[in-house]
Amino acid sequence: MNKDMRLLLVAMLVVAVISVAASSLLSNYSNNNSDEGGDVPPDVPVWPITALDLAGHKVSINDTIKRVAVTDLSTLEVFATAYGEGWEDMICAMPEDYSSKDPSLGSHISKTWPKLSSLPTIPDLETAFASNPNSVAKAIADAKPDLVILPKAVTDRFPDSLDGFYSALDQAGVPYFHMMFYALGLSDSVSGDNIGQLCKLLQKDVRGDEVCLVYDLAVALIKDRLKNRTDTIRFYVEAPAADPSVYGTVSSYGYPEVDIIGYNIQKDYGGGENTSFDLAKMVECKADWILLVGTPYYDGKQLLGYYVDEDKESLSACMAQYLAREGWSDLDAVKNKHVCLCYGELRYGIGGIYDLFKLANTVDKTLVSDDNLQTIVKQLNKHLPWSFDGTFTYVME
Repeated sequence: MNKDMRLLLVAMLVVAVISVAASSLLSNYSNNNSDEGGDVPPDVPVWPITALDLAGHKVSINDTIKRVAVTDLSTLEVFATAYGEGWEDMICAMPEDYSSKDPSLGSHISKTWPKLSSLPTIPDLETAFASNPNSVAKAIADAKPDLVILPKAVTDRFPDSLDGFYSALDQAGVPYFHMMFYALGLSDSVSGDNIGQLCKLLQKDVRGDEVCLVYDLAVALIKDRLKNRTDTIRFYVEAPAADPSVYGTVSSYGYPEVDIIGYNIQKDYGGGENTSFDLAKMVECKADWILLVGTPYYDGKQLLGYYVDEDKESLSACMAQYLAREGWSDLDAVKNKHVCLCYGELRYGIGGIYDLFKLANTVDKTLVSDDNLQTIVKQLNKHLPWSFDGTFTYVME
């Protein structure tokens, strides 16, 4: 039996374990659940139900949640993943920028659930928190939600500006729950800290257990396979700037799949964000792979992401602009054709599993085969709110 076949059998075994464990979890509740999604016991809950969010904030609710305000695309995805079937009927307010953050996904949401487009909207958080945080609090309170979900990755950027925002929510009696996969994605306990705690508030504990199990076992599988590697893959990661000739934001922050599979060379230069990279540093860092991560736009066209058709001509033209940087033709990663454009926006929820598997598949198919990748897609399709068949990565030709 060759190595790839053994890896495939391991993957199949993990999927089988996931299925059996999930079935066991469900069977434990099958005789005690109501007809509402199979997650809510018929016994009257003991109020308040309390959970701890990732900001260390204790969230308490005193009644069944029926109206939820989501504040950006990531909170929409996490809530829908946690709630499951019927999630769209729970939404009472949408982020006004959901269709611009990822136009292809935004268009799909509008077409599939048109009533979401007519709901009250929450202002773009980045802009409003910088200028008028109370406008966000007012929009949330006006929607009269039983719960609002906030992206901690955004609120963390305004540590000294949001006291009035939180006070306004408290005065309006709106419970708030902070979530964040993003930089914490793929780390130990992140699924339980997000999906698990949110499902507790939603009285969806069984679903929470099942989703967390799928996520945690998939991450554990990759980590186990990496133990057999004798070398370390060194990555240079860049969130592309508007002008490909200018270095963008090079960062180890927010790309946890890189930290699992190999080593992000940004750590050699102080960590966090660093826009000071130049040719000399690129030569010095000796990257094995150059990753251009994000949702790059080229001539106004979205090149990567959900529901985007692969346009080789546009992708090749975009890649050529980065490769034209001074001295890049002499870099080992370029000589080895180890440069790729890849979509990095799945890391805002459990879709980060796919980011991890896709990157591993791109750099070393003995870690994740094409069949393994499709297995993960099938697992994610059972839990993500929108259909998912993977996103493509464009590798230098």
